[in-house]
Amino acid sequence: MVALISTTSIKSNFPKLVLTIISSILCIVIIGSNEISLLLVNMIILFLNINYKLIGKGYNKVLLFLLLICVISTIIEIIAPGNFIRLAKQEYGNNLKWALLGSLFLTLTSIIKWSIPVIIISIFYSIYWGIPLAKKITSEGITIDIDFRLSIIFYIAFVYLSIFTHVWVTGYNPAGRVSNVIYLFFIIGWFINLQLFLNKQIKVLKNQQAKISNFLLICSILLVLLLPFNLSYNISTAYIDLISGKAKSYNNELNFRYQLIMSCDADSCVVPALSEIPKSIFFSDIKEEHQEKNNNNVWYSRYFEKSYIYLDSENPDIKSNQETLKDFGKMKRKEWFDSQKN
Repeated sequence: MVALISTTSIKSNFPKLVLTIISSILCIVIIGSNEISLLLVNMIILFLNINYKLIGKGYNKVLLFLLLICVISTIIEIIAPGNFIRLAKQEYGNNLKWALLGSLFLTLTSIIKWSIPVIIISIFYSIYWGIPLAKKITSEGITIDIDFRLSIIFYIAFVYLSIFTHVWVTGYNPAGRVSNVIYLFFIIGWFINLQLFLNKQIKVLKNQQAKISNFLLICSILLVLLLPFNLSYNISTAYIDLISGKAKSYNNELNFRYQLIMSCDADSCVVPALSEIPKSIFFSDIKEEHQEKNNNNVWYSRYFEKSYIYLDSENPDIKSNQETLKDFGKMKRKEWFDSQKN
């Protein structure tokens, strides 16, 4: 990014040529790494070209050249034989209608899901960092030549197209590391656009700073207080696992399993399955029966220096927060009812 911005401001030919070559190589390398990086680089270069035109500077030859490099690299990446082999293996992939409509729905739900905690952080950011930074930028006469409306459009488009790319290829909602990468850029883009907005509205914010600061603080406190009532958030999940006793039970059962293995004199051991699994952890465990091809079983056995270790039965499915609360309520109701009867 630094190299890209530098190419538009340097007038000397040789340094500009060197930076252009470096930027071109970086664009090619990043585009070839994965689909999200391909999308990100293309959108950044396209954004810089359009933004350069909108702010009244016409067209930049270096940016246009980099855009051409990106387009050629993207075409080569897309038509690579391996992509078609991968698409053929995906049952629901390569469905344009589903990808377009499904990605729109997933984008809306993802933004709603991700926005609330980010809004809370944004309030504190605006009061203690964003507004003071905007004041400093204004007082020092620094100009940031970025069209705010264009930035918002590209920001939302990137989130949508990131999800679309994955849905188009696999037919499924992005999960795991892909979702984390999209979320990371969602957060970065959010705060970039927030700062651009604060820079744009700093005159209004200066006049009403005290009122706005108090209002934002009250809103943030209310949002923080409301978060635990949303059962889908990680904070709620962690508290539910602790309050319901699932975390304690999980810890005790694992410790009991380790004691069994350590006290087992045989070359192979059978250990009991878990009764409950907390939803707040990333869970992966050994399987029932002797499975030589299961990596968890192999690694588990190697660690404890046994030929093999496996479960006596299958582990239960991980329950949702709603199911956990319902079971916890039933358990407490039974405890209280039985204690009253006795």
